Amino acid sequence: RLAVGAKDGTLRIWSVGRRALEGTYIGQAEGASRWINGVTFVGPDQVATAGADGTLRLRDVANGRERAVFHGATGPLTAVVASPSGERLLTVSSDGSCRSWDLVALAPERRTWAVEENVFSLAFHRDGRLAVTAGWGGDVTVYDSASGGKVRTWQGHRQSGVGAAWSR
Repeated sequence: RLAVGAKDGTLRIWSVGRRALEGTYIGQAEGASRWINGVTFVGPDQVATAGADGTLRLRDVANGRERAVFHGATGPLTAVVASPSGERLLTVSSDGSCRSWDLVALAPERRTWAVEENVFSLAFHRDGRLAVTAGWGGDVTVYDSASGGKVRTWQGHRQSGVGAAWSR
Protein backbone atom coordinates (compact mmCIF):
# COMPACT_ATOMS: atom_id res chain seq x y z
CA ARG A 1 0.00 0.00 0.00
CA LEU A 2 0.94 3.59 -0.55
CA ALA A 3 -0.48 6.52 1.44
CA VAL A 4 -0.30 10.16 0.37
CA GLY A 5 -1.51 13.19 2.29
CA ALA A 6 -2.26 16.43 0.48
CA LYS A 7 -2.55 20.16 1.10
CA ASP A 8 -6.34 19.96 0.69
CA GLY A 9 -6.61 17.73 3.78
CA THR A 10 -7.28 14.48 1.94
CA LEU A 11 -5.56 11.17 2.52
CA ARG A 12 -5.47 8.66 -0.33
CA ILE A 13 -4.50 5.01 -0.01
CA TRP A 14 -3.51 2.94 -3.04
CA SER A 15 -2.89 -0.75 -3.55
CA VAL A 16 0.34 -0.69 -5.50
CA GLY A 17 0.12 -4.35 -6.57
CA ARG A 18 -3.42 -3.96 -7.89
CA ARG A 19 -2.76 -0.42 -9.14
CA ALA A 20 -6.03 0.67 -7.56
CA LEU A 21 -7.16 3.46 -5.28
CA GLU A 22 -8.46 1.85 -2.08
CA GLY A 23 -9.81 4.93 -0.37
CA THR A 24 -9.98 8.70 -0.22
CA TYR A 25 -10.48 10.17 3.23
CA ILE A 26 -11.47 13.81 3.56
CA GLY A 27 -11.39 15.93 6.69
CA GLN A 28 -7.97 15.03 8.00
CA ALA A 29 -7.56 18.39 9.70
CA GLU A 30 -9.48 21.08 11.55
CA GLY A 31 -9.99 24.74 10.69
CA ALA A 32 -8.23 26.60 7.91
CA SER A 33 -4.90 24.79 8.18
CA ARG A 34 -5.82 21.52 6.48
CA TRP A 35 -2.47 20.46 5.04
CA ILE A 36 -1.24 16.97 5.80
CA ASN A 37 2.49 17.33 6.37
CA GLY A 38 3.33 13.73 7.21
CA VAL A 39 2.00 10.19 6.77
CA THR A 40 3.19 6.87 8.18
CA PHE A 41 1.83 3.36 8.31
CA VAL A 42 1.42 1.79 11.72
CA GLY A 43 1.54 -1.87 10.79
CA PRO A 44 -0.38 -2.99 7.72
CA ASP A 45 -3.83 -1.84 8.87
CA GLN A 46 -3.46 1.69 10.25
CA VAL A 47 -2.10 4.99 9.00
CA ALA A 48 -1.24 8.11 10.97
CA THR A 49 -1.26 11.68 9.63
CA ALA A 50 0.45 14.82 10.94
CA GLY A 51 -1.59 17.93 10.20
CA ALA A 52 -0.82 21.60 9.85
CA ASP A 53 -3.65 22.09 12.35
CA GLY A 54 -1.48 20.47 15.03
CA THR A 55 -3.43 17.20 15.15
CA LEU A 56 -2.18 13.64 14.93
CA ARG A 57 -4.81 11.31 13.46
CA LEU A 58 -4.90 7.53 13.44
CA ARG A 59 -7.11 5.79 10.88
CA ASP A 60 -8.00 2.18 9.97
CA VAL A 61 -6.99 1.56 6.37
CA ALA A 62 -9.58 -1.13 5.57
CA ASN A 63 -12.73 0.81 6.47
CA GLY A 64 -11.45 4.38 6.76
CA ARG A 65 -12.67 4.72 10.35
CA GLU A 66 -10.83 7.33 12.39
CA ARG A 67 -9.53 5.61 15.55
CA ALA A 68 -8.14 8.61 17.39
CA VAL A 69 -7.35 12.32 17.14
CA PHE A 70 -4.56 13.62 19.35
CA HIS A 71 -3.97 17.29 20.20
CA GLY A 72 -1.12 18.96 22.03
CA ALA A 73 1.13 20.85 19.66
CA THR A 74 0.79 24.63 19.54
CA GLY A 75 2.05 24.75 15.95
CA PRO A 76 1.69 22.69 12.79
CA LEU A 77 2.93 19.10 12.93
CA THR A 78 5.62 18.76 10.29
CA ALA A 79 6.45 15.03 10.41
CA VAL A 80 5.31 11.73 11.91
CA VAL A 81 7.02 8.34 12.16
CA ALA A 82 5.99 5.00 13.67
CA SER A 83 8.30 3.03 15.94
CA PRO A 84 9.46 -0.33 14.58
CA SER A 85 7.25 -2.08 17.16
CA GLY A 86 4.21 -0.02 16.11
CA GLU A 87 3.55 0.91 19.74
CA ARG A 88 4.59 4.56 19.51
CA LEU A 89 4.48 7.48 17.14
CA LEU A 90 6.84 10.44 17.18
CA THR A 91 5.77 13.81 15.82
CA VAL A 92 7.67 17.06 15.41
CA SER A 93 6.07 20.47 15.30
CA SER A 94 7.02 23.95 14.19
CA ASP A 95 6.56 24.94 17.84
CA GLY A 96 9.97 23.31 18.49
CA SER A 97 8.68 20.14 20.14
CA CYS A 98 8.91 16.41 19.57
CA ARG A 99 6.18 14.25 21.08
CA SER A 100 6.12 10.52 21.71
CA TRP A 101 2.57 9.10 21.56
CA ASP A 102 1.57 5.79 23.19
CA LEU A 103 -0.56 3.81 20.71
CA VAL A 104 -1.10 0.83 22.97
CA ALA A 105 -3.11 2.92 25.43
CA LEU A 106 -4.53 5.22 22.72
CA ALA A 107 -4.34 7.90 25.36
CA PRO A 108 -3.37 11.54 25.00
CA GLU A 109 -0.52 11.12 27.49
CA ARG A 110 2.78 11.74 25.79
CA ARG A 111 6.39 12.63 26.43
CA THR A 112 7.58 15.92 24.99
CA TRP A 113 11.06 17.28 24.42
CA ALA A 114 12.53 20.29 22.65
CA VAL A 115 13.92 20.08 19.13
CA GLU A 116 15.19 22.75 16.79
CA GLU A 117 12.37 24.83 15.33
CA ASN A 118 11.33 24.02 11.78
CA VAL A 119 12.22 20.33 11.82
CA PHE A 120 10.90 18.73 8.63
CA SER A 121 12.08 15.16 8.90
CA LEU A 122 12.05 12.50 11.56
CA ALA A 123 13.13 8.83 11.48
CA PHE A 124 13.39 5.99 14.00
CA HIS A 125 16.44 3.75 14.06
CA ARG A 126 15.43 0.15 13.31
CA ASP A 127 15.81 -0.84 16.99
CA GLY A 128 13.55 2.04 18.09
CA ARG A 129 16.03 3.39 20.65
CA LEU A 130 17.19 6.37 18.59
CA ALA A 131 15.47 8.96 16.43
CA VAL A 132 16.99 11.53 14.08
CA THR A 133 15.71 14.94 12.99
CA ALA A 134 16.69 17.27 10.15
CA GLY A 135 15.38 20.75 9.55
CA TRP A 136 15.61 24.30 8.33
CA GLY A 137 18.95 25.24 9.89
CA GLY A 138 20.72 22.24 8.39
CA ASP A 139 21.41 20.55 11.73
CA VAL A 140 21.05 16.79 12.06
CA THR A 141 20.31 15.65 15.61
CA VAL A 142 20.11 12.14 17.03
CA TYR A 143 17.95 11.68 20.14
CA ASP A 144 17.36 8.92 22.64
CA SER A 145 13.75 8.17 21.71
CA ALA A 146 12.73 7.22 25.26
CA SER A 147 14.13 10.22 27.14
CA GLY A 148 14.44 12.83 24.40
CA GLY A 149 18.06 13.41 25.38
CA LYS A 150 20.41 14.57 22.62
CA VAL A 151 22.94 11.94 21.61
CA ARG A 152 24.70 13.93 18.90
CA THR A 153 24.19 17.03 16.75
CA TRP A 154 26.13 18.12 13.71
CA GLN A 155 25.79 20.52 10.81
CA GLY A 156 24.49 18.30 8.04
CA HIS A 157 23.84 20.96 5.41
CA ARG A 158 24.34 24.65 4.89
CA GLN A 159 20.64 24.97 4.13
CA SER A 160 17.60 23.03 5.22
CA GLY A 161 17.62 19.28 5.51
CA VAL A 162 14.18 18.01 4.53
CA GLY A 163 14.69 14.26 4.71
CA ALA A 164 16.44 11.76 6.97
CA ALA A 165 16.57 7.96 7.03
CA TRP A 166 18.63 5.25 8.74
CA SER A 167 20.36 2.54 6.74
CA ARG A 168 19.74 -1.09 7.66
